[in-house]
Amino acid sequence: MIARTRAYLAAMDRVTWIILAITAIALLTRTWDLGARAFHHDESQHAAFSYYFASGNGYRHDPLLHGPMQFHLIAFAFKLFGDSDFVARLPHALIGTALVATPLLVRRWLGGLGTITAALLITISPSILYFSRFAREDVIVALPTVLAFLAVWRYREEPRLRWLVLLSASLALSFTTKESAYLTAAVLLLYLDIAVAHRLFWSRPSSKGASIDAQLVAGLWLLPTAWIFAALWGPLARTRSRLGLEQRPPEADLLLVTGTLVAPELAAFARGPLHALLTNPDQQLVGATAVIAIILVLAASVGREWRWDWWITCAAVFYGIALPLFATMGTNLPGVAGLFWNSLDYWLGQQGVKRGNGDVPLYYFMMVPLYEHLVLIPGLIGGWWLTVHRRDPFAALLSWWFLGTFAALSFAGEKMPWLTMHIALPLVFLTAYSVARLVPPLIARLRAREAPRWQWTGGAAAAAYAALAVLSTLYTDYGLNVAHPDTPVEPLIYVQTTPAVPRAAADIHAAVGRGVAHVLIDDTQGQGITWPWAWYLRHEPLAYAAPGDLAGGKFELNTIVITQAGNVPPDSPVLRQFAPPVTYHHRWWFPEEGYRAATTGSILRGMANGSLEAKWLQFEIRHIDPRDVISLDGQILYPRADK
Repeated sequence: MIARTRAYLAAMDRVTWIILAITAIALLTRTWDLGARAFHHDESQHAAFSYYFASGNGYRHDPLLHGPMQFHLIAFAFKLFGDSDFVARLPHALIGTALVATPLLVRRWLGGLGTITAALLITISPSILYFSRFAREDVIVALPTVLAFLAVWRYREEPRLRWLVLLSASLALSFTTKESAYLTAAVLLLYLDIAVAHRLFWSRPSSKGASIDAQLVAGLWLLPTAWIFAALWGPLARTRSRLGLEQRPPEADLLLVTGTLVAPELAAFARGPLHALLTNPDQQLVGATAVIAIILVLAASVGREWRWDWWITCAAVFYGIALPLFATMGTNLPGVAGLFWNSLDYWLGQQGVKRGNGDVPLYYFMMVPLYEHLVLIPGLIGGWWLTVHRRDPFAALLSWWFLGTFAALSFAGEKMPWLTMHIALPLVFLTAYSVARLVPPLIARLRAREAPRWQWTGGAAAAAYAALAVLSTLYTDYGLNVAHPDTPVEPLIYVQTTPAVPRAAADIHAAVGRGVAHVLIDDTQGQGITWPWAWYLRHEPLAYAAPGDLAGGKFELNTIVITQAGNVPPDSPVLRQFAPPVTYHHRWWFPEEGYRAATTGSILRGMANGSLEAKWLQFEIRHIDPRDVISLDGQILYPRADK
């Protein structure tokens, strides 16, 4: 074992060592002072339910809180290291660090320069870094998303079972983490269908020598039917022979595996017809079960017709990961319904709610340029040049990943700042690939003094832009993670628990230590004041008020009461039992009126007259005044000292 390790280390070259060094730096940026920021509302829910899970109280999948993967990871970390703010965020920080090393999977295409560039860009990306220090599932689902797209590319270039296994595992990890997996799967399936159609079309003898227009017209019918040929390649042999489709492309294998693994998770799309035909809930349950079973049988039949040994291996990997997690390792067998029905059913129902910024159609047109300009401009320019002019297939995959993700998230009914990182990731790879393909030849021409003047000018402008963009990005990283990590003076922070809450939690812990009997949380107005208190006070004798408890004084005298400001009138006799209320900012959020009013016309006019660029630059430097954030206030009632 030692000899093998030494041989492996000896085989590592300079680029690999550089990536390891960058990964170590990324680990430091993601774990340094990790527990300092106040826990966001969602973070506190994830941490609290994971704590209950780790404490032996079990876990049941609830699509409101997304997939089971995050809760298993945090609970496992609590088991190993104890429960704390730092440990609750540790799995996310480690996975965010692992993202930095993923470019090594495509080093052959990125080259040394591109691989290093991609690792550096992931390390300093503002959205990726910030949410790698955040106990939300987005960074967890980002890793298998990257692995899925890279596995697709590797199988296209090297059709081996290992890449299909990686793809299957990545899909399983995605679906057990977050419902954004449905959008990712849609983007991937559309890409593979087009790729299969493209390969099949150019494999036909009749396509060679025909005009471009004739080729396009003749090949249009393949776009909606390519998936059928991929799934039924053998049974359609005679039809294929007549059409000249003799060679099965590797993309067909990818489309088949992805489609057959994903299809059963889409069963909830039948919810409308089932509810229309069956009014009884028990009948609806039977109908849903029948739909899932039929899809599973059809998927297995397609796999058997293709390559049974390969398909069953991929299916075993997928379900071997997904089923135990949804079933909470066998302790909650009904939880498997979350994989096949409940998650998508809940997510479809939420599209009309438009939570967050769902009613802001241009939301990501604001967020991506604001935070990811370092990769946006070179990614767009390089991706367009390589895809359109060079017809580079790897650039085409990365461009589709970016455009498809951007379109899918913009179309979805829920728009949140943390989803920005899913758009940033393909841009990172596009930028790194563009640097790898375009920069070395340019440098060679410049050194040989063979470049025309416009290339000298363009190279100087690109270098200047890159330097300024890197400085701006690092400045943004500092603000997000050091200067104001829990103060929403910029939209990526959005809604955040204030630093006053953990400070007040320390005071409450001290009061309980001095003999306070109970802590009562009053959230009868339903503004979510329970969170993050349920996490911060998890070790204290905690209770929750019912309507009328406060007004009627229905609690023990030696009790701390946490309520919303204004919930107890100043003249209430209940207040006589307490010391003067301590008012604090519970939660605050970035004022949204400005960007919610933006339209396509106002954005174009602002770009044309320069006012938008000026506002962007001013915001980059100063953000907004902390006094302008909007807050929900709470009050803490401590027992009187003389009671």
